[in-house]
Amino acid sequence: MTSHSSLERTEASALPASVVPFEDRPVLLLFSDDSTLIFARRMRDCLRAAAPSLKVEMGWLVGENALSYRQMSLLLPEGPDHALQGKNVFQQLMLARSHKAIVTSRVYGPLGAQLRRTIMHVDNERPCVIAFLGGLDFTPKDGYFRRRHCDGVFVFPQSEVATFEKQAQSWPTRMWQE
Repeated sequence: MTSHSSLERTEASALPASVVPFEDRPVLLLFSDDSTLIFARRMRDCLRAAAPSLKVEMGWLVGENALSYRQMSLLLPEGPDHALQGKNVFQQLMLARSHKAIVTSRVYGPLGAQLRRTIMHVDNERPCVIAFLGGLDFTPKDGYFRRRHCDGVFVFPQSEVATFEKQAQSWPTRMWQE
């Protein structure tokens, strides 16, 4: 995990939980392309309006990048707070205890892999993972399945909630996050 502004910032964000109490940690919004960046910007605006004192950070997944320079400069002219890259970026995020939540409109494969690890899933100091499913997936049932280990899932449109719940009945029961 590397910071957009400086390597020192990344090292500071990886401080042990005892240094950064859970309630004081920021929320991290993930993006990698124009649609996920548009979602992250809108979510940032909603969070700031609902809780002005909440610190919200933007995390750009460099390895998944599908943004042109023009798109980035137009949609996020200030740049991301974090440029996240590397094979173990999600394991590092989970273990760093630097964020209270990770909010995403896309459950990236490596993020899902970390959440499938029981040892990671039950860690009460890791960030809470909230996934949105906006009804734009080409295969909604696959989208539901990819979000099965997230701590919270927001499904749109509301009429899809019953479908999601029916599919979720066949998933193995997890721990307290459910």
